[in-house]
Amino acid sequence: MSAGHLIVILLLGAALAFCVSVMGGMVQRRWPIMDRVGEPHKRIIATPTAGEISLVVAVLLALWFGVWSLYSRTGGEGFGSDINRLVIVSLGLGAVTVMGLVDDLRGLDPKLRLILQAVLAIVLASAGLRVEVLDMGFDRVITLNPLISVAGSAFWLVFCMNIFNFMDGVNGLVAGSASVGFLAIAVLSTVWINPVLALFAAVLLGSSAGF
Repeated sequence: MSAGHLIVILLLGAALAFCVSVMGGMVQRRWPIMDRVGEPHKRIIATPTAGEISLVVAVLLALWFGVWSLYSRTGGEGFGSDINRLVIVSLGLGAVTVMGLVDDLRGLDPKLRLILQAVLAIVLASAGLRVEVLDMGFDRVITLNPLISVAGSAFWLVFCMNIFNFMDGVNGLVAGSASVGFLAIAVLSTVWINPVLALFAAVLLGSSAGF
């Protein structure tokens, strides 16, 4: 696949995620359940309590479209392994969304929420969503012990879920911070010719910006 084709697919994925996220947010703002303005969230604009629904739908639609577009250009080489990862990501996003909805609408005890997040992260890491090799540069590669790989990846997943949860509260803070990070990852992944990672980052960038 040429760099031009990759960039077009990334832009289309980001644009699709952006549009679906914006439209989903417009629909959800008609819902009667909204976050309060002001304390304790420091919000100046009311936002949907279940706002993660439109975000997740945007991400999943754009990811599946993007993966199909990538492999329609490459003849399907490596398609099976990436589809397996995408299924794991989709199921994980669904589980996290359900957990977030329950927490938003009914409230979860912080300790119970942390336990559920840890269990989910361990399941996802065991299923294949984990880091197995560390590239240290200068032709030095470290292959991780499977136990360390699962434990470290699970810890990182829980850490990322909570660091964004702690930031949530001020309008645009989480989405803005995430957009900057995903933009950097998308650019670097494109330069390093890692189309799947670049696609994930581009889709997350579009959905975050739209949200």
